[in-house]
Amino acid sequence: MKPLAVALVVAAAVASLAANAASAQPPGAQLGRLIIPAIELSTPYFQGDAAMCSGERTTTTDYGPAYYPCSPGKTVAMAGHRTTRTHPFRWIDRLKPGYVIKRITPGEGTVLYRVSGSRIWPSSVDFYEAVEGPPLAKRLVLTTCNPPGSDAQRLVVYAWEVPKK
Repeated sequence: MKPLAVALVVAAAVASLAANAASAQPPGAQLGRLIIPAIELSTPYFQGDAAMCSGERTTTTDYGPAYYPCSPGKTVAMAGHRTTRTHPFRWIDRLKPGYVIKRITPGEGTVLYRVSGSRIWPSSVDFYEAVEGPPLAKRLVLTTCNPPGSDAQRLVVYAWEVPKK
């Protein structure tokens, strides 16, 4: 096997193990830290519950951003409040393409993402439609209510993983 092929297989295995470790955590367990320098955010994030995936009310976002356990493929999707509870995503509407986001976990260390854009969806949109992307893409997707204080829409910010050197 060629070195590049071996590296790709190893990277896929590590990503799969990390995803399985996250999904094995109970709802509310702290998974890591989310850092967004552009909006001065540094906050822990937590394991979400199945209710998040079906659009039902959940309490897992009451303490900070929560990881959607149904995140597709290699996408890491999180939800967070803008105006209630700890309101970690209050200013994510200010994120512009090129801004850096860091996600730190015990298993993966520091993972860097670069914002590629955002989109406003009606609140009735299916979670999978809003986060859909290439199945092998390593992305971070942040979701929150829009406008602040209303659940009429969903603001979704998309970011691509920056390859490690």
